[in-house]
Amino acid sequence: MPTRKPGTINETLEGHCGDVDPGSATRSYAATEISLLEAVLMDGVRCYLSAPQHDRANPHILQRQAEYWIMYTDTDSPFSFVNVCDQLGLDHAWLREQLLLVKQEAETPAIKIRASPSDQQASRAPVASV
Repeated sequence: MPTRKPGTINETLEGHCGDVDPGSATRSYAATEISLLEAVLMDGVRCYLSAPQHDRANPHILQRQAEYWIMYTDTDSPFSFVNVCDQLGLDHAWLREQLLLVKQEAETPAIKIRASPSDQQASRAPVASV
């Protein structure tokens, strides 16, 4: 199966989620398996990237478990991050790297730049009309 490398994580994940019609009566075993793998991947990514949801039991634990699942290089378990990505035709190393970047950006505090007092006074000064 070819490795997908789209522009963003959302394009990668959303591209898979639209591939299978969940209401189809003629779904094959393979389509059902792909839907399951997509659901596992999406839940893991959401738990890892999202702020912990307080309506779920132990949200911080879920976030840490999702991080471990994504970072661990297990190839024995059929539902490991590496194997799920491989079965979906995704480059697990690339996706892991992208998820790390998104997580780092989300955790980086925003820096607010304030105007100097002289800039604030200048902006309040009336403009002369001609």
